[in-house]
Amino acid sequence: MHRQGVKLARKSYTTEFRAEAVALVLEQGLSASRAARDLGLSQATLSRWVKASQLAAVPGALTNAEREELNQLRKEAKILRMELDIF
Repeated sequence: MHRQGVKLARKSYTTEFRAEAVALVLEQGLSASRAARDLGLSQATLSRWVKASQLAAVPGALTNAEREELNQLRKEAKILRMELDIF
């Protein structure tokens, strides 16, 4: 049972692991569900990585590093907004 306000720890995967997982789908032709099951991931997680990889190949799209930086900045901005609301 998940209690409100309790955060669960997220698994963290290396960039290399993600790239290899995506390659199983895009280069070797495995289905996302099969590759995810073989790697111990959720199918939704791997599908999200595959989609991000495909978008990164589009000219003008954010790189993975830029996307990670943007997500980090958004988290920091959210924290700062919450701190402003407190004071």
